[in-house]
Formats: sequence, structure tokens, C-alpha cells
Amino acid sequence: MRLPEHLELLLTDEPVLDVYAHGPWRVPDGLFEEVAARIDALAADPRAAGLTTDEHKLLTLPASLVTAEIFAILAFLPGGGAIKAGSWSQLPERLLYRHLANPAPLSTRMTRCDAPGGRWRPPLDWLVEAPDRELAIELARDCLVALEGIEPLENRRRALIELYDAPPSGEVNLPKMELREQWHAHAPERVLTAVPELLGPVGYLEWVCEGLLAARDHLMAVAPREESVETHLVHLLLQGSMEHVPPELAVAVGEDRYREVRARFPVERRGFKAAAWQEQTRSWLVAALVSGAADACRAWLDMAMRFVAIVQGLPGDPWFPRPEWIPVVQFQTDLRRLFAPRRRVPNPLADRLKPAPGEPAAVPAAPSTGLVDQPELTAALDRVLAGASTTVGTA
Repeated sequence: MRLPEHLELLLTDEPVLDVYAHGPWRVPDGLFEEVAARIDALAADPRAAGLTTDEHKLLTLPASLVTAEIFAILAFLPGGGAIKAGSWSQLPERLLYRHLANPAPLSTRMTRCDAPGGRWRPPLDWLVEAPDRELAIELARDCLVALEGIEPLENRRRALIELYDAPPSGEVNLPKMELREQWHAHAPERVLTAVPELLGPVGYLEWVCEGLLAARDHLMAVAPREESVETHLVHLLLQGSMEHVPPELAVAVGEDRYREVRARFPVERRGFKAAAWQEQTRSWLVAALVSGAADACRAWLDMAMRFVAIVQGLPGDPWFPRPEWIPVVQFQTDLRRLFAPRRRVPNPLADRLKPAPGEPAAVPAAPSTGLVDQPELTAALDRVLAGASTTVGTA
């Protein structure tokens, strides 16, 4: 029993960025320092002079609008509500450390994870405050350029740059939300394939549900359990502390399934315990894991986390999913517990009790009778058999 080769990095202590949608990636030595230097250079670019904000809660104030834009892009690039894990997964702390007001301590635990919501959308977020809108869009594209080389983010980063390189025609001085809608409607299919959040919250929920249910079906095939699709969805909503079934789910899973989820929601809600659900889900994933479905387990966890991020954020964009009980850390712990190399020592009983070479294995003595719970009859038969043996022996 072993992990797929592309997941074996998770059993090491290497510097790893593990965006679940991409897979674990060994961070090349010096790359993050190089990217951080590019960010610093862009923040110091004369074009960005004077473009600052006093409103950011995590950056040193006054904060460069460029740095604030990059902070938001870093939350978005892994995916809206997507799982980002690994020993080097703290991207803001590692790439923006010179600009953070109170940087969190760096962790190198392979089992750490987060799921940033990613409310940034092209073309602008913080840079919308710049007085020159065309310059602001140009700087936002340069923010994406500065992040080049982080392999798990590259597909989405390149797709977004493609959108900047062929922007929609029309007025650029629109309010931020209207400008975003214009850009998203203009995005070609290849960009939407890489960045499905541009479909909008309902379209993204539909995309996530398709992946979530496909992953669930795969896991149920290798680790069956008594749970319908509708109950599965209800439990995901309940562990995320949802008070109702969002009507947008009708678009994502169909009206019939939506009605069934709504009908089951109040029934399942009575007595539902998120901690118990977490333990049951963890056991289900372990059963699938030892059956060789590690990739499907990770796919389900990623889609489940995105699902919760979306439904909690409706009707707006997904945000950091809280609260939630999806057992990501537990799964990562189990993966290392089951597959990491282990030290072994021999059990002395194995040598003491195994038969010597050429000696037949010991066979337990057969009972004189198969009678059960009839001790008096059994004893009488034993006496008869013993007497018969004595007679045969003296004949």
C-alpha cells in the first residue's frame, strides 16, 4: 500500500506548496525571495508613487495600493475557497513580509492549511482608488506579472493575463462592480475554464457541485456507506452552520434534488452534531484512502470546502469559510500516519511461536463434540470416549 508518486512529497519535510487543485509542489530554493523582490520593486515603481490607502487591516499603513492589490490576488489565485496546504503555504507571510503590519509566525507543518475566499476579481480591487483608471489596470496586470513562477498558481495567473491583454472595449471609468461584470462577460471560454469564479457566484456554485458530486460518487464506489446525495448536501450545509438551504442550489443541482434537500434539511438539523459528522467523514475518507483513492479524497475535500465558502457568501462571492468542520487537517494527518516510513522492531512472539524448520505447525486439539451450552452431555460423552480409548489400549 503506497501513495501515488505525485503525492509522495507530502511525506517529506521539504518546502512544499500544496494547492489541492494542482497537487503538491516543491518550492525551488530562492524562488519566493525572488518573487518578494519583484513585489517590492513594483511597490516602489514611480508610477505607483502616492497611490496608498489607510484602510487595509493587515498591511503597514499607509499601504501601497499595489501591495494591497497583490495581497488580494494571492488570496484569489489558488481558487475561491480552495484548499491551500503544505509547509510553505503561507503566501502573504512569505512574499509580503516586508509590508505586513503584524505577520503571523511562519509554520513549516506539512499538515497546515487554509482556504482563502478570494474576493478579488479582474480587473481591479484596491487599485480602483487610483485616480487614473487606465494606469490602475496597467498596474494590476503588472501585479500578476510579478507573481510569475509559482507553479500551482500559473495556469490561473496566465489566464488572467490573457484577459488583461484583450480587455473588453468600452468605458473604463465605471464603478468597480460594473467594470468587473463587463470584464467577466467578455472572458473567453478558455479563461473561464481556468478561472470559473468569473461565472459569478451561481455559476461557480454549479461548477463546484458538479465536481463535488463526481468526487463523492467515486468515493462511495470504493468506500460505500448509507447516505444519499441529498443527505450528503444537507450535512455539508449543516456543518457550515447554514440556517437554510440557499435557493441558488436549485440552479446547481436541479429543482428536484433541491426540493428534496429542502425537505430533509429540518429533519437532519434536529440532533445534528458537527463534531460527530467530522469524525464519521474522517473515517470514510480513511477507508477510501487505504483503498487507493487518495486523489479522489483530496478532490472531495477541495470541492466541499469551496461549496461551503460559496453558500456562506451568497448572494455575493465566496469568502473564508467559517465555521466549518471539514476534516482537512485530520485527513492530512491520517495520510502521513498511514503512509510515512515507519521504524519497525520485531515482536519476539513471532519467533517464539513459529514452528521450527521441518516441524509441522501446531494444530489446536479438536473438541470431542460440537455441542454448545450442554456441559453435562458433553462431559458424559468425554467419559465414554475416554473409556473407549482405555479399552482399545489394553486389548
